[in-house]
This record gives sequence, C-alpha cells and structure tokens, in this order.
Amino acid sequence: MMVYKYVCNKCGTKTTKKLPYGDYDCGEGGCDGHLAYYVDMPMPEPLAQGLVVNDAVGEVLAGNSILAGALRMVFNKTAKGRSAPGSTNVNHIHVGGNAQLNLLFDSVSYTVLGLVNGHMEKGMSQKIANEASRVMQRFGTGTTTLVIEGDSIRRG
Repeated sequence: MMVYKYVCNKCGTKTTKKLPYGDYDCGEGGCDGHLAYYVDMPMPEPLAQGLVVNDAVGEVLAGNSILAGALRMVFNKTAKGRSAPGSTNVNHIHVGGNAQLNLLFDSVSYTVLGLVNGHMEKGMSQKIANEASRVMQRFGTGTTTLVIEGDSIRRG
C-alpha cells in the first residue's frame, strides 16, 4: 500500500490519507479546491565556507560527513569549543562528539588550524601534547578557503 501526500490548491490543507488514482475535491470545511500530489523535499543546507590554514587542508579534505558538520559549525561561527590547553585564542571542538578527535580553530577569526587525534586535557600524554603544539603553531599562517556543501568538503 502506497501512501501519497496531497495538498489543496485553494486552502492549503495537507493529507496523507490513501486515495485511489484520480482527481479529488478537498471538501475540508466546505472548500471547493482540488487536492494535488506533492512531495516534501528536504532543503539542502546552505553552503558554508571558511578559512583553513594551508598545512591543514589535506587532513581536512580527507574528512567525512561528521568532520563536515564540525567544520560547518566553525565556518558559521556557532562553535564555541573549549580552550586548547596551554594556548591563547585557540579553541577545540570534539568532532562528532568524540573527544578522541579534536578540531582546533582560532577563536577570534574562526580559522581552522587542524586536527588532533587524542583526548586533549591538562594531563594529556606527551604524544598528544606534541601533536596539539604542532597544530597550534599553524596560528597566523597562510590560509585556503574551503566549502562545505551538504556532507562534502571541497576547495572554494
């Protein structure tokens, strides 16, 4: 059994009741309009674009839809994040809510600095601290514009 969606061309009433093939009068509250088949189409998210330091472009372009969501938050300036340990004006957000993958960004310009694979906290391992330091050293370097379109990441 297929369920169709119909909307009245006069009053705008919508229904999903099963109707046999043909032309239908609305009849809602005495309306003399006709029901027409329609499809709810999800609207794509608008493009988001922002700056990524050149040294991070490769690691960011290799990302997936979850990383695209995190980048969209930074590019749209809705990401607050937490300060990166031992830094000034550098915040990080957990990619996909996973504390093991962190996206670091300039909290003033919202320029993406790169990714750190590992939980960032005051007592983090030396390996993670070194990786975070390497990414934070990109602060103020040259940038490239990237675009998020749907779940894909591309150069702008």
